[in-house]
Amino acid sequence: MAIGGSNVVAVGTANKVGLLVFDAAAGQRVAVTLSNVTISSSVVKLYDTAGTMLASSTVTTAGAFIDAVTLGAAGTYTILVDPNGSATGNMTVAVTNIVDVTGALATNGTPVTVPITTAGQNGRLTFTGTAGQRISTTLTASFGLANRWPLSIVAPDGTVLGSVSEPGIGIQVEILEPITLPVSGTYTVVVNPTGVTTGTVSVSAYDVVDVTGPIVTDGTPVTVPITTPGQRGRFAFTGTAGQRISVKLTAAFGLGSKWPLALLKPDGSILAQAPAVGVGITTEFIDPATLPVTGTYTVLVDPTSVNTGTVTVAAYDLVDVTGPIVTDGTPVSVPITTPGQTGRFTFTGTTGQRISVKLTAAFGLGGKWPLALLKPDGSTLAQVNELGNGITGEFIDPATLPVTGTYTVLVDPTSVNTGTVTISAYDVVDLTGSITVGAPAISVAITTPGQNALYTFAGTAGQVINNVTLTATFGLGGNWTLALLKPDGSTLASSTPLGGGTTTAVIGTQTLPVAGTYTVFINPKTSSTGTVTVSAQ
Repeated sequence: MAIGGSNVVAVGTANKVGLLVFDAAAGQRVAVTLSNVTISSSVVKLYDTAGTMLASSTVTTAGAFIDAVTLGAAGTYTILVDPNGSATGNMTVAVTNIVDVTGALATNGTPVTVPITTAGQNGRLTFTGTAGQRISTTLTASFGLANRWPLSIVAPDGTVLGSVSEPGIGIQVEILEPITLPVSGTYTVVVNPTGVTTGTVSVSAYDVVDVTGPIVTDGTPVTVPITTPGQRGRFAFTGTAGQRISVKLTAAFGLGSKWPLALLKPDGSILAQAPAVGVGITTEFIDPATLPVTGTYTVLVDPTSVNTGTVTVAAYDLVDVTGPIVTDGTPVSVPITTPGQTGRFTFTGTTGQRISVKLTAAFGLGGKWPLALLKPDGSTLAQVNELGNGITGEFIDPATLPVTGTYTVLVDPTSVNTGTVTISAYDVVDLTGSITVGAPAISVAITTPGQNALYTFAGTAGQVINNVTLTATFGLGGNWTLALLKPDGSTLASSTPLGGGTTTAVIGTQTLPVAGTYTVFINPKTSSTGTVTVSAQ
C-alpha cells in the first residue's frame, strides 16, 4: 500500500494474521488509523525495515489509532494485524503522512495559531531563551477540548522540561506553569493532541517576572498587579521568633479558580497557606501563624491557571486582647480590631464549679465567632462554633470545672472578622426545692444564663400524675425544656423544647412506675432567663 492510502485487511481463518507493507523515506513521520473493525479483539503492530517493532495498539470493534512515529531509515515497513485467539473479521488500515505545524513563538504573550488538521499532527513552535529566564505557556481553544491536548516545553538538547496534559472535555485553556530555562538556546513548545483529535488552537509564551517588594505588618495593603499568566507576587518583611502574623488577600472581583496565598519561612518553605477555591470569593485569609525563627519572611500570591488581575495583600502583627473576667455576669468588652486577633480573658475557678459563658454582639456576626472555655492546661473544656450570619449571640452551656486553677474564655473569630463584642461568665448554681402534687403553681425565677431548676416530690408506684405544666407571662426565647425525672435520674417524660413566642409547656398524664423521689426539671437552653410558674397535678 502507499502512504496516504488505505487497505482492507480480511482475516477469514482462525489463527491467521494479516500483513501490509509500505515504502517510506528516512525521517518521514506516519500515523496509522484502524477503522471499520469487525474483528472482536486484535493487536496491530508497526515494524521497521529491520523487523523491530516501532509501535503497537490493542484494537476492538471501536477502532484504534497509532500516533505519529518518526521512521529511521528509508525502506519497506510492515503492519501486522494479529487477531486474538480464533477471532476473524476485517479492518480498514490507513497510513497517513504527518507533517507537523511549525513556526516561531515570541515570549511576549503574542498568540500563534496552530491548525491541527491531521490526526497525529503536532504543533512545534520555537523561541530563543536565556539561562534563568522563566517561561509560562498557554494553549487556548475556541471550542471545548476533547480527549487531551498535551502541552510541553523542550530544551535545546531535546529534554522535556515540563508538560501539562489536562482532560480536555469542556476545557478551553491549558497552562504550563513557569519553567526556569537551564541554558541559553532554542526551545520548542510542543502541542501534541492525543488520539484522532484535530482543531485549531492558539499558543502563547510569556517571559514571567514576579511582582516583588516589601510589606509591613501593620495592615497597610500592598497592590499586586498580576498581568501575566504564571506570574506571582512575592512581598518580604522581617519577622522575629514568636511573632504572630496573619495575612489577607482582597480582590475587587470574584476570584476565578484558585489564588493560593502563602506565608513562607526564611528558608523558602511554607509556614502557612490558604488555598481557597476562588469562584465568587473576594477574600482569602491566613489565620495567625507563629514565626519559628527571626529572619526574612515572604507573603506569596501564586494564582493558578491563567488567572490575572490586581489584588491587594496585607499582613498583620497580632497582639491578642487580654484581661480578667469575673464569674458574676459582669460583661467585658472585646474589641477585635485586627484580622486574626483573639480575645483571651481569665478567671480563677475551683473544682466542681459550674460556669456558663455568653457572647453578645450589637451587629449580626459574619462568618464564625467561636467561643471556648479553656482549662488551666490550655485544652478546651467546652466550646460553641456557630455560623454567624445575622446571629448576635453565642452561649456555652454550664461546664463543670475539673480542677482548681486559671481558666480562659477565648473569643476566636474566623476569617477576617473584626468588631467589638462583649462576653460574660456566670457561676451557675441550680435552683432546688420541692413541689406538692395538686397544690397551686409555684414561681421559678431563672436569673443566671445556664441555670436549671429541679423541684422534687415523693411519688408512689402506680400514682397518676395528670399533667406537669410550665407557664410564662412572656414568649419563651431559645428552648425551654420541661421534664419529669424518675428516682434514678432518667427521664420519664418531657415536653417538646419550646421557644419563639410559646408561653406554655405541658407533660400529659403519666403513671409513676416505682415509689421514690421524682423531679420536675426545668432547663432553659441558650442564655434564656425569666420567671415562670410550674405545677404538678
